[in-house]
Amino acid sequence: MPAMHATLTVMPGAARSLSNGAADAARVHNLNGASIDIQVTSANVAPTSRDGALPLGVGETMAADLPLAALFPGVGAGPFFVWAFASTPTTLSVSHA
Repeated sequence: MPAMHATLTVMPGAARSLSNGAADAARVHNLNGASIDIQVTSANVAPTSRDGALPLGVGETMAADLPLAALFPGVGAGPFFVWAFASTPTTLSVSHA
């Protein structure tokens, strides 16, 4: 899986990929904008629903020390592809191995 260490903007309207391939864990920090919803899928296909998503408010961080399998147990054992939904343009800092 290719690593990612980047600052990304999530626009409203569709899910934005936050991973360069499958990831077991990811650090996502919401830098500004508004609350976002973090979602994972087991295939590299954008989710169409926010059901089961993890909300992340401005200034909040989803830490990489928690495996995605623990945060999203209903998705299965992985692989995991990480996505974000936003209602307004929002900037995120993202890092994963």
